[in-house]
Amino acid sequence: MTPEDTANRYRQEIAFRGSALSNFPEGHPARELFLRESAELADLVAKEEQARTARDAESARREATTTRLIGAAITVLGVALAAWDLTDGGLLMRAGLCTTVLGALVIYGASEADR
Repeated sequence: MTPEDTANRYRQEIAFRGSALSNFPEGHPARELFLRESAELADLVAKEEQARTARDAESARREATTTRLIGAAITVLGVALAAWDLTDGGLLMRAGLCTTVLGALVIYGASEADR
């Protein structure tokens, strides 16, 4: 069962308890029990939501870090290509410079997305 399913089940329990409260008069022990259990379930739903938010944030950080590493690898490849043909200044050097710029843009994009 996923955390979202668990939170939905808790919400359904809270809704059921809320509808059942009308069957008991004020101060009835069952009513007090339902109120207490509903509050505990609401706390569990809040904790599930916080955990999901934390997991989503961690996933986004990992994705941004991976993208930065790929951008760094592209940049290193571009520098290597440019250095290979540096003395002639030919097509390979131009391709290396373009690849270097592409890698820098990927790193920049990942950094902006992580903000």
